[in-house]
Amino acid sequence: TEFLERVVALQPDHAEAIPQLERVLIAGPDWPALADLYENTAPARKEPKEQIALLTRAAELLDRNPAEGERVIRLYEKLLSIEPGQPRVRRALETRYLLAGRPADAAAFLERILSGDGPLDDAEAFAMRTRLMGLYAGELGDLESALPHIESLLAKDPAHEKARLVAMQLLERPTTRGRASELLADVFHRLGSPAEAANMLTVRLGELQGPERAPLER
Repeated sequence: TEFLERVVALQPDHAEAIPQLERVLIAGPDWPALADLYENTAPARKEPKEQIALLTRAAELLDRNPAEGERVIRLYEKLLSIEPGQPRVRRALETRYLLAGRPADAAAFLERILSGDGPLDDAEAFAMRTRLMGLYAGELGDLESALPHIESLLAKDPAHEKARLVAMQLLERPTTRGRASELLADVFHRLGSPAEAANMLTVRLGELQGPERAPLER
């Protein structure tokens, strides 16, 4: 085994030594060492698909071991650096950040994806914004950062209960009261609740000065 490991370390694309070492490690079994083999030989593969296959195997071998959490995160990050458009890997990395107690990294990761780092369909984007809103309103305690995502969610679905609840919390903050009240006025109007829409417009009026009030007072 040591001889094969030295050969592979010197030549990570060795056509004979790699499968031999793989068979030895599977027979052991020695899953961490097998994951090492896959991770260390992946960069030597010319085709991105081959690199992805090896790194995926390495991540799958380690994913159920809590002690390997940070390493699994690194593997998922490598996978996405090769091919960002992997929904399953994106979701797994997000989950791993949270399990590692890194909600800020999870939020930053979701923000990058939503800003265009990889292809994204409408349904996945909607689900991501919902989770991101939950992170900001929950673990991160950063309601203001949740606001753009709440606006996007309610634009698509005014009945989104969680988004409306967080928007209501934003009414209590002077820095976001005006924007939140305007948003909720539109939401309640679209939901067919004119009284609640009028209440929100009243709140919005209270935030405006001079000429800005005229359109809403008509």
